[in-house]
Formats: sequence, C-alpha cells, structure tokens
Amino acid sequence: MTTLEYNRTEKSFAAWGLALEGAILTRNNCRPDTYTVTHPHASAADPDLFPYEARVIIRRGGTIAFVGYCISATLSAAPEGVLTTYTFANAWWLLERTPFQQRTASKTVESFSFPYQSQVILFARLDQNDYFEKIDSGTQIAEALNHCRDACLALGWSAPYQLGTIDPALDLPTWTTQEISCAAVIQKALELSPDCTVDWDYTTSPPTVSVRARANRTAVTLALAPGQLTEAKLERLMKRYAGEPYLDVVATPEGRPGPMVLTTLDFPEAERADVLRSLATYAKDPACAKRLAALYRKLPKRLRVLEGVPGTP
Repeated sequence: MTTLEYNRTEKSFAAWGLALEGAILTRNNCRPDTYTVTHPHASAADPDLFPYEARVIIRRGGTIAFVGYCISATLSAAPEGVLTTYTFANAWWLLERTPFQQRTASKTVESFSFPYQSQVILFARLDQNDYFEKIDSGTQIAEALNHCRDACLALGWSAPYQLGTIDPALDLPTWTTQEISCAAVIQKALELSPDCTVDWDYTTSPPTVSVRARANRTAVTLALAPGQLTEAKLERLMKRYAGEPYLDVVATPEGRPGPMVLTTLDFPEAERADVLRSLATYAKDPACAKRLAALYRKLPKRLRVLEGVPGTP
C-alpha cells in the first residue's frame, strides 16, 4: 500500500482523496526530484490539502520512497470534475532557494569579526583558526550542503537531509562570485566531474544525499516488467523501423520565411538497429516475449514489418 504522511498524519492515498493512478515520481541529477499526484474533488472552492512548503513523506509497503515539499497546487477543470495537481520537490529545491554564504574576516579599529556574506571564494574557506585554506571540490560540496541544512535548522525546520559519501576531490582553482545558491555551488564543483551524480536515499531519516562516481557504484541487474511495452509504444517503434515519423514537428527556424516540417528520425539503418536492439532486449524474458507477440499481432498489417517475432506468422 502507498501512503502519504503530512503533519504527523499518515493515510493511504485513497483516504487523502488522492488518485494513485497517474502519480509520477521523477528522479533527476542536480535538479529536484519531483512527485506529482492529483486530487479530484467537487468544487474549486475546496481548500488545498497541502499548503505551500508542506513537507510530506510517501511510503510504499512501509518503506520511504520520497520526501519532499509542496511547491505548487494547480487547479484545473475537466468534464468529470475539478482536479488539483500537487507537485512536491525534494530537498534539492531548498538548495536552489538558499544563498550560499561564507565567513569572511572583517577588521575594525577595535577588533576582528567574521561575518557571513554572499560574496564568496569557492574552493577556499577560513579554517578553524580563521586562516585561509584551499579545499577540494568534494569539501566545497559538503560546505554548500551543510550551509543549506544549517539554514533550515535555524528556521526551526527539521533537518532536510544528512550527508553521505562524497566522491569527487579535485584540486580546482579558486573562483570568486556573489549571490550564488547552494545548488549552483554544487553544480560548479561538479563541472569537471561528469562521471559523478547526486543521489538521494529516501529510506533513511532524514534522507541521505551522496555524490558518487560511476566507478564506485555497484552494478545491479533489473528485470523488465512485461507491462513496460504497450500497444502504443510498439506502434511507435514500428513506425520508426519503417522510417515513418510518429509525430510531425512543425517549426519556423530563424531566417526562414515560413514554417517547415522538421526531421525527427535518424538515418534509416540507425533507427532500425535501435528498434531491433530494444525489442531483443525486452524479449529476453519469456513473459515479455509472449506479450510482444500478442501486441505485434494487433498491429495494422502495414506496421507488421519484422520477421521472426515469436508467436506470430
């Protein structure tokens, strides 16, 4: 069962009045993970279930699958009634909204002070003895994460995350800037580490954020679910195989007098090879191969252009 907890109250989606069908979790790198869910209700005058910035915890089978904050509630009307679409974003959204600041040395006639300010020098900091020191890219990422977390705690919020493993450790030149968000600091530190991604583990409390290099990850094998292939998807693949665009894209490029239809397909041999490779991978599982054959038989005759599909003439 999928449940949602808000303000210390945990209920099923049905008990909240939320539609589980169509709920979407989107995972991103260096952007907020989002969870989108709709709330069908009778009147546009009904109050929102979740206010702006409301923190929610979504569980599947008792395991935390997502922790986020309400960033929008969009009202729409449909023949069957009124829908409110809620979008929740994870703590990366907080990193985007929190300015990064550093302690800096300030001297008056009487004494030194070390205020925080938004004009910063990345890949450097004042150490515990208030001396200037260089830091690597991983330490800079940790500085940004800690600054945002501490800012949330200062507002009386619970800790939005805890730090996990941070792999990158490049010695980068200092970079002076101002009015930069904590998220932008992390993105800057990762510019020369394209093999690293920001990962969120929601099963811990609070969620654990890590920055892992591809070489340090554990390879896993995931089974394909037969339901991943639908009749519409297979029809689209067959159109690609036959060199037929499934969607006409019309645009007016700069400098042209009028609209034109854009090419959305690769070279024919590349498209055919990609389609065959995808279907061959899917059909390795017997249940998937059986579904492929069943869906293939339903296609219009002009799209049944493959040979050797199991279970088909």
